[in-house]
Amino acid sequence: MIAFLLATALAGGLHAGVDPARVSGLGRVVYMAPEAGWSAPLADESGSVRVFVGRGDTDAAAFYEAKVKHRSGVAMSLGDVSLRDGNEAFVRDGNLVVAVRAPDAQALVTRVLGRATGFENWPPIPEVVVSGRNVRVNGSWAAVLLIGGESQAIDGTRSRTHIVPTGLKTGRIDGTLDPSSIEVTAWDKYGRLVVTTWLDPHRPAVQETEAPVTGPLAIPVD
Repeated sequence: MIAFLLATALAGGLHAGVDPARVSGLGRVVYMAPEAGWSAPLADESGSVRVFVGRGDTDAAAFYEAKVKHRSGVAMSLGDVSLRDGNEAFVRDGNLVVAVRAPDAQALVTRVLGRATGFENWPPIPEVVVSGRNVRVNGSWAAVLLIGGESQAIDGTRSRTHIVPTGLKTGRIDGTLDPSSIEVTAWDKYGRLVVTTWLDPHRPAVQETEAPVTGPLAIPVD
């Protein structure tokens, strides 16, 4: 009955997302590449909340199916509401998916959905400013991920560039080489994600011979 009431209460349509600052009882919020949205443990460490926000219903439906399809022990599934042992709940509402693990998952997922904000335009591509060895991402962002592209020294040697986070939206290039490109992933407060690549206009393009390997450096949310 609770699952039926929750399913019939879903508003549908497009939402901007859920601002985690409006959900009480959360721990540290994390924004995860390459997916849109955010996740956070509960402050009392009794569970967690994951919110996915897609550009449209199709994105959310695919995410919902992927999360629910391979879950074992799903006790009840009604449309876009799935419950498991009373401790897990997965709900899709339009372009949002809320996944909750908590002692009273149904109540928590209902509370999180109640904080959803109506439709707003998707955030624009951020402006990336590189001055010397400093990198700045302009705009209002909750989190930024910077990945340095390949660099080439005067003697022709090549290596990956490391960018060390120095603040929420800034970084500093580490080492002796300048980057030929910087990949920027930025999330707004709802977890809506945009990706862009800054290319050095003064450096000629270098043909890739093999896929570079590097670990992302995430700037945490403060």
